[in-house]
Amino acid sequence: MISLLARILLEVLPGLVLLLLTVLLVYERRAEIAALPLLAILLSFLSASLVAKKSLPRTLRKLYSWRYYDILSPLLLALPLVLLLHSGYEYYTVWLYNTVLKLVVSFTCGLALFFTMYPALRRL
Repeated sequence: MISLLARILLEVLPGLVLLLLTVLLVYERRAEIAALPLLAILLSFLSASLVAKKSLPRTLRKLYSWRYYDILSPLLLALPLVLLLHSGYEYYTVWLYNTVLKLVVSFTCGLALFFTMYPALRRL
């Protein structure tokens, strides 16, 4: 039991460290976390892991065995791609220091959340 908990904690540790560093950067630099880039990067990594068939294998077994899965699986990436394009368009118009910092911090926070959640999602 303890070794399983230690193994899970070891898998989650990089995501937690990255999340802690991101929160520290937000606190130190008074940066903001924007919801749109955070959601875009989080959804893009989650949907890419689903398309790659590397997470949630037991839960999605019926979906993977579906006859049209290979044709329709790229559609899972449509929403994150639209969000990424929209956030790029929204932040490209005002390309200042604070805007770049907000975009990078939001992307990093979304990536840290994905790294933290992925081991737990993989075990479902």
